[in-house]
Amino acid sequence: MHRPLDVDMRSTHQHRQLERAAGSSQVSTGGALLAFAYRHASKGFAVLAVGLVIATVVSRHPSESASDNGGIAGLSGPLFGGGSSSTTNVGGTYECIPNVDYQDFGSSFKGVSRRDCASLCNAMPNCRVWQHSTNAGGSCTTRYNNYTSFVSAHEGVESCLQMSHNPPDMTAFLGVAHWQGCYYKTAKPFLLDGADEVRRLGAKIIKVAFNFHEPWNDYPWHSPEWPTDTWRTWTPTPVDVARHPYWKSLFEMDFDTYILIAYSNVARSSPDPEDWKAWLDPWYWVFEDPTSQQLRDETAQFYELTEHLLTAYVHKTFVLQMWEGDWTLRQDLPVDQRYNTTASVSRIKADRMVKWLEARQAGVTKARKAVGHKAGATKVYHATEVNLVRESAKEYAQSGRVTHRQDMVTTVLPRVALDMVSYSAYDSTLIPEASTGAFFEALRFIQRMHRRTPESPEKAVYVGEFGVNTMSTDWDDSMEKIKNAVNVGAAAGLAYLIYWQMYDNALNPKGKEHYGLDLCDFRMVAKGPVYDQQYLEGFFLQHPDMEYLRPPASYLKKILHGKFDEVR
Repeated sequence: MHRPLDVDMRSTHQHRQLERAAGSSQVSTGGALLAFAYRHASKGFAVLAVGLVIATVVSRHPSESASDNGGIAGLSGPLFGGGSSSTTNVGGTYECIPNVDYQDFGSSFKGVSRRDCASLCNAMPNCRVWQHSTNAGGSCTTRYNNYTSFVSAHEGVESCLQMSHNPPDMTAFLGVAHWQGCYYKTAKPFLLDGADEVRRLGAKIIKVAFNFHEPWNDYPWHSPEWPTDTWRTWTPTPVDVARHPYWKSLFEMDFDTYILIAYSNVARSSPDPEDWKAWLDPWYWVFEDPTSQQLRDETAQFYELTEHLLTAYVHKTFVLQMWEGDWTLRQDLPVDQRYNTTASVSRIKADRMVKWLEARQAGVTKARKAVGHKAGATKVYHATEVNLVRESAKEYAQSGRVTHRQDMVTTVLPRVALDMVSYSAYDSTLIPEASTGAFFEALRFIQRMHRRTPESPEKAVYVGEFGVNTMSTDWDDSMEKIKNAVNVGAAAGLAYLIYWQMYDNALNPKGKEHYGLDLCDFRMVAKGPVYDQQYLEGFFLQHPDMEYLRPPASYLKKILHGKFDEVR
């Protein structure tokens, strides 16, 4: 999944002269800038500018006047109104310089106006410096940390932002996944063992596999209450799963938000009830058109689950989503094509997915209406998940048109209204272009293609998975990708950003050869936990020695606890 960062970080932007006005400088984006930050960043990410400083007034060229009224890619119309800001000057007359090195793990965006560049920086956690160059459409480079030394060392800086004395609440934005695992820390049931570690890190958002048919497979360690001996006949509905002691204990923990990979069990109504693979398969609709009865049952089961969550818990948020829809659409292809990004997906399967998603959404919507809204009540949303977005987003950014690529983001999202959309974002966060706008383009494209429901939250798109393989990547590369994802996700107005994951759940080629397995599912129990990291794939925050020794965990823990001054 990982590709090394081999992109040249220097660019050849056109220079322009900047002049400092005599006496003082003004900017017409003060109040509207804060409004933009609130609209387009997570609530905890509206980084209030104590002193928004724009040290220069651009000598206006005819070619620049139009772009200053433009919006961020994917939005249209003017974003800013009047207002002013106090100023602090950072230099005299100088030029914008080309994008310099990324030692501070900055982010760069193409086609962004000067004003939007400032707002992007304002929306990013711990961002203090931005600069803007006028090439074709404008280029924005944002930076954070140690802005004083950056300003003194580099001319061309247009603005400095200071953090509010009230830091953003990252616990409302950053979460961690816990799904399977090659090792454990305690003798608690494994579902709860990993959840404890997510909370210890400081996260209050957790993503888990809420599967009806394989809980012993997803959370195998120290879990005697899973009915392993009767797994072929134990097919509870989702609400029955929610009432299981392990899940009740999880939902009673001190988390604010639970993102659940949730499926119904309606596939057991297959015409062949003896075909256990069919009636345990949550992707039944991929292989044949779902029947009207199956779709009604789908709606009923999501109604029951939603009603239960709304009435059994208070002050919680639950998001019910599927897993990586682009791979799901390919599950009826030959084995070697199921995870092929260029494999063709038929319109028929996209039609089936639309029906299936509509049925799930209908259950959630009807239950919300039946229960009604009360102050402080629990919220339940329904979401899908896309995982192949980069190519379609790139083509749209280049041509301004939606292409004919057969990806879920283009063939399904525009055709079905959904509360939220999750993005498993490896195709745009692990590539060299991630730091120069690829991830940002992908997020904006999803937001454009998403058909919202009336009950969709203000921020309705989130990243359900992102992470780095720290076993095969140098630390600088790993941390650049992680910090870029955090900053870009905040600036793009994501609801959540979920790191994959707490414990490593997969083996590398050496581990596969040694254990004869690829994933650490229930089969690993007989072999014992894997604490030797030479066998692990490398996507984890909790090191096998049970300490947070690695920079990714240290970084996430610090920002989750609001220790921004300690982040480098």
